[in-house]
Amino acid sequence: MRPRAALGDFAVHHLRIRTKLSLIVGILVLCVLAVATVGYRRLGDVNERVQHMVDVTSKKVLLTVSIRADLQRARRMEFRAVLALVDKESQDDATLARDISKQVDATYADLDKLVEAGASSAERQALQKFHQSWQQYRTSQEEVLTLAVENSNFKSHGLNTGKMSEKVAAINQAAATGLRQIEKLRAEAQSANEVNSVAPLERDYQAVARLQVLALEMHRLLSLQVHDTTDEEMDRVVEQNASWQKEADDLLKELAASTDSRGLSWVEPLSVAFRGLPPLVAQLQKLLRANSNTRSIRMTFASNEHIDDCMTALADLITKLNSDLESDMTSVGDTSRYAQRLMVYVPLVCVAVSLVLAVLLTRSVTGPLTKGVAFSEAMAQGDLTQRLDLAQRDEVGLLARAMDHVAAAFGKIVNEIRTVSGNIGASASELSSVSHEVLAQSEEMSAQAGQVASSTEQMATNVNTMAAAAEEMSMNVASISSASEEISVNVGTISAAAEATARNVTTVAAALQESTRAFETISHDARDGSQVANRATSMADGAGNTMKELERSAADIGKVTEAIKMIALQTNLLALNATIEATSAGEAGKGFAVVAHEIKELAHQSAAAAEDIARKIEGVQSSTRDAVEVIREVQQIIHSLNASSMRISESVDKQSLSAQASAANLAEASQGVEHIARSIAEVAKGANDMARNAGEASAAANDMSRNASEAAKAVGDISGNIHGVSQATRDSTTSAQHVNAAAQQLAAIATQLQQLVGQFKIQD
Repeated sequence: MRPRAALGDFAVHHLRIRTKLSLIVGILVLCVLAVATVGYRRLGDVNERVQHMVDVTSKKVLLTVSIRADLQRARRMEFRAVLALVDKESQDDATLARDISKQVDATYADLDKLVEAGASSAERQALQKFHQSWQQYRTSQEEVLTLAVENSNFKSHGLNTGKMSEKVAAINQAAATGLRQIEKLRAEAQSANEVNSVAPLERDYQAVARLQVLALEMHRLLSLQVHDTTDEEMDRVVEQNASWQKEADDLLKELAASTDSRGLSWVEPLSVAFRGLPPLVAQLQKLLRANSNTRSIRMTFASNEHIDDCMTALADLITKLNSDLESDMTSVGDTSRYAQRLMVYVPLVCVAVSLVLAVLLTRSVTGPLTKGVAFSEAMAQGDLTQRLDLAQRDEVGLLARAMDHVAAAFGKIVNEIRTVSGNIGASASELSSVSHEVLAQSEEMSAQAGQVASSTEQMATNVNTMAAAAEEMSMNVASISSASEEISVNVGTISAAAEATARNVTTVAAALQESTRAFETISHDARDGSQVANRATSMADGAGNTMKELERSAADIGKVTEAIKMIALQTNLLALNATIEATSAGEAGKGFAVVAHEIKELAHQSAAAAEDIARKIEGVQSSTRDAVEVIREVQQIIHSLNASSMRISESVDKQSLSAQASAANLAEASQGVEHIARSIAEVAKGANDMARNAGEASAAANDMSRNASEAAKAVGDISGNIHGVSQATRDSTTSAQHVNAAAQQLAAIATQLQQLVGQFKIQD
């Protein structure tokens, strides 16, 4: 019988991962329920004691802390309102400070009710002290906020650096223009020796310069009072500015009276600029006299004493309230510690049970995952003979069976690729041998064509010799007809010419027989070359079909790798779900989190193996495409070779016909020579028949000359055709060499494909 632990382990192996996690979560839920039940009973007593502490003592503390925080916020808003540069910001901060102060009043009312309901006399005294200091601060705060909203110092600073500075700059510019014009007029008067005109110009120059100084002095004096001043100081400033303004008005009147006759253009801009200065000075003096920002700052610092008293009273109240809280918490702590001990012991028992289940669940997953990791590493190294063979019915078992199916399918495809690559190598070897045969036949054909060409040239020489002999014989026969005295001499000459002609005819006949045999050999070789080309075409077609089959197999492998990637993606999702479940399980799920991590690592290794296989398959597909291109080139070369063989066969047929015609002509020439010989014999018999025999000899000589000319023409045609045959033979040799090179390249591709497939180890 199987031990109980083994039986439990076996049962856990066949549970789904979701069921395993649900089991652990269920145990943890039971643990939580047990703790909640114990805690509910024991914490009921604690709640009654804590309720009073929270509803009364803690609320007092919170209200006191809230008052202190709001007091600090109100103080901070008061400072911000005083220091704000913009009226809108100052008004907003002042409003917010007033609202916070109202909130402090409301909170104080609630706290006062709680203290009056049940508190010690010390708490009542501290709260009363705070209330007195707070009312004093509220009075001071309202005055400070009223002054802060006016914001006179910052407004005066903006007016002084803005419009006032622009107006003074305009006065300086107009004065500078007047000074330059006066300088120019004074120089002209001095150069013209107009002494009476120089003195008025000097007065005008001093007046303009004084106006410029007055504007700068007024601006400087007001700038000194922007940040802080007193009523006495402002009275002195107003009096001084009024004196300077009166002096400036008098100077402008003098300038206007003295320059009317000259029509100076700079006086009016200077007067306009100075007329705009008094309103700005009056407005700036009014703002400076208010001095609201400086006064509010002084009052703010003066109210620090009231704030300190408020904070001290609140600190005393908080100290007394904290003392009450500590006593209440001591009583609550004694009651809660007993409940805590119970809530510790019950979870320990539940955690122990959860750990036992977690160990069983971990063992049910880590073992198969270790095998899966080794299996993935073997596949990544090209070993397709390994199998997981897991009998589990959970998600890990399903994944293992799917990976076994993938390995089997991939091994089958690799085996098919190996077979196809072997067939390609055999086809390449056979194609190479065929190309060697074609090359040998082409070389032999070229040699025979050279022999025929040399024989044809010799035959042409003999025919030309025979034609010359025929012409000479014709002239001799004519001499016989014209002079009978030279019969004996001419008969001897004719006899020698006849013998030479007979020898030439015999030589030509032998050459024609050799040409005929050479043509028959060439025709036979051309037919053999055509048959070899047809066979090579069939082999190339077979190799092309084989490579197409190999390309389809490579595409099937690509589908398998995509399936592996999809399995890896699903495994990642499974690991993510397991991690989420383990996280929700808390401490008891830590062991299963390790399992989820190993599942994730297995998915990464499966994806890496799929990527490695995909790269190798890409190499196979690349080699396949190269092989298809080579086979296509081989087919083109073979078709070209077949066409060359057909042209050679046609040329040989033509040469055969020409040789037959030449043979017929030579036969006729041979008959003419024999007839001439008989005629010469008859001449020797008797002089009476000389005239008749001479006429017959002349006719025969003419026939022989004509036949010799036709034979020479035929021999010339044969020579030209033989050269064409030789060129076609050379083309055939080049094509055979191309076929041989293509066959060698195809063999190299087949070898490379075998090496790529050899990286995989598959079952026989």
